[in-house]
Amino acid sequence: MKYHVNEKRAIGKRSPMLYGHFIEHFHRQIYDGIYDPGNKLSDEEGFRKDIIEAMKKIKVPVLRWPGGCFVSSYHWKDGVGENRQPFFDKAWRVEDPNTFGTDEYIHMCRKIGCEPYICTNAGTGTAEEMSDWVEYCNLKNEGKYAKWRIANGEEQPYNVKYWSIGNENYGNWEIGAKSSEEWWRLVKEAAKMIKHVSPIVQLSAAALPDIDWTMSLLKHCGAYLDWISLHGYWDMLPEKNELADYNQCMAYTEQVDRAVLDVKGLLTALHLEGKIKIAFDEWNLRSWHHPNVHTIEQGIDPKTYIVPRDKNDDNSSYTMADAVFTACFLNAMNRHCDIVGMANFAPILNTRGCIYSYKDGLVLRSPYHVFDLYVNRLGDIVLDGWEEGEKNTITVFDKNGNQITTDTLDILNAARFGREDLYYVALESNRYAFPSTVDIPAGTFSTLLDITFNLDNIDLFKKWVLPLSIADDPSYNYEGHPRKNYAKALLRVLPFNDYSGTYSTTAMQVYIKNRDGSIDKSEAIPTTTRTAYVVDENTVFFYAGAMDEDLIDRDKYKIKFHFEPDGEKLVKITSDNDKIKLNQLKETSYTIAEVPDVTRPYLLHRYVTFSVDYEFVDYTSANEEIPYYVTGVLTLERNINTQIPDEDQAIEW
Repeated sequence: MKYHVNEKRAIGKRSPMLYGHFIEHFHRQIYDGIYDPGNKLSDEEGFRKDIIEAMKKIKVPVLRWPGGCFVSSYHWKDGVGENRQPFFDKAWRVEDPNTFGTDEYIHMCRKIGCEPYICTNAGTGTAEEMSDWVEYCNLKNEGKYAKWRIANGEEQPYNVKYWSIGNENYGNWEIGAKSSEEWWRLVKEAAKMIKHVSPIVQLSAAALPDIDWTMSLLKHCGAYLDWISLHGYWDMLPEKNELADYNQCMAYTEQVDRAVLDVKGLLTALHLEGKIKIAFDEWNLRSWHHPNVHTIEQGIDPKTYIVPRDKNDDNSSYTMADAVFTACFLNAMNRHCDIVGMANFAPILNTRGCIYSYKDGLVLRSPYHVFDLYVNRLGDIVLDGWEEGEKNTITVFDKNGNQITTDTLDILNAARFGREDLYYVALESNRYAFPSTVDIPAGTFSTLLDITFNLDNIDLFKKWVLPLSIADDPSYNYEGHPRKNYAKALLRVLPFNDYSGTYSTTAMQVYIKNRDGSIDKSEAIPTTTRTAYVVDENTVFFYAGAMDEDLIDRDKYKIKFHFEPDGEKLVKITSDNDKIKLNQLKETSYTIAEVPDVTRPYLLHRYVTFSVDYEFVDYTSANEEIPYYVTGVLTLERNINTQIPDEDQAIEW
């Protein structure tokens, strides 16, 4: 096999920001890590001098702080000034002394010589709290927060350029997780306030390679954002809690580009490719040892959920696999330097970091030496290159003993989700049919593929996809671009009917009933949207109440809504699971209204509206049944382009 480099074709100029890092208040990264007052190796401010020097050697360009999941319950005002109080960190379930806050972080960045990058609390925090933080850091002397910084000994503003709104607020593991609509509304307001305070700020917002989440974020907030934040951990440890072997790790390298390409496509579609760049601001081959962190089953005794975190600091687990993966990731970011402008290895210190510290010294783990080579030996221009010849193939087995390859749905799922119940599932072969060959005429670049589906009785609890591979006709002498000759696609199979889709539920309330059966109307569980999935032509299902769509037991809480197409247009509510004790309290009907758009007469707004009034119990989350009462109105809006005759094409999804 040969590798070719085209010296006349420059992809772009590599950014030093691609070699950034991350540090969080988690298990010896800050306390008893880089901030260790009283240690003989620490300076007068309490910072470990040897760690600072190790960071300076790899020229850390930017350092993201304070989290991570930690930030979603962190209130920055509690960590500045003289009157600091310890608080219980609800993400990692430990007490944080609050002795390391904003001022200490800025001082640390100055010692390292790197740009600060502050991630704000978008979980339990507010847009105003975020903008107050910017005031503290960036205003010269206007307002009480700038004056507070001055009173704390810092006359000149910090001029922090890089800020992120939130962490992983799309995930159910994050404190203060949001729906896509809740998210873009918060981001929009926070961004406006922040940029009014300090126009120099460059803003990022939490995203993921998901069209529903990121497309709505970009559509509503693209004018305010400079970056879109992505995270990636490929060897998932929290649930299985054991390392993948070398071959598995090499297979993961094939998936690094995917998230970048997915989000790049969304940016291109919305004409934002030149304005917004990707910040891959948390990444590592390995996720972190903290068993069951994404569930409610983490244990009561600290020994069950804190002690296992020590496994992160077993230096023998950091092998050549970690180094090679790190190099492959950095290579990928350099290849995409036209769209990726920042990346942050997570974390830099301890707990899967490239530096390990103990009381009397340091261990520089294998990824550290990759950073040393890349930041100190590489040139600045990224050139085009490609492989010629047959690639070597390997057989890889996952942690459950199932065979995988470097180019399969299994690897994609493992890299993206980490939980098998959330995986994409390949559609059974008896549910589809299409021609074995499709001709693309000379001079054209695309054609239509007719696929016939048989989706009777399909259960949309599973996320079905149709994997397709494109193969060239051997009789046709075609040579594709050696780097961009992609030949695989995953088609999401999501049937629809007149009643399926995302409903607005701002007028629906979910209550937990008291033991005596009464309801406290002031304690409603808020919901903004709920998704209805197809069962048959006139039936959909929702997950009951406000049940999380990523809940492990979600399949037990499917409630069917059957829409009678004739007569009084009644809606009948049923469930196949008697254990949830579903009880429809009132008969309800639905209405369908169609309203032409005011400015675009060809566009028709169709509204499906119905009310609900039912009870059910949650019998899996606790040792006793939790009774719920659900009442209110749900509304589905579907926009239809009446100029397009094909129904599926006419709907503006």
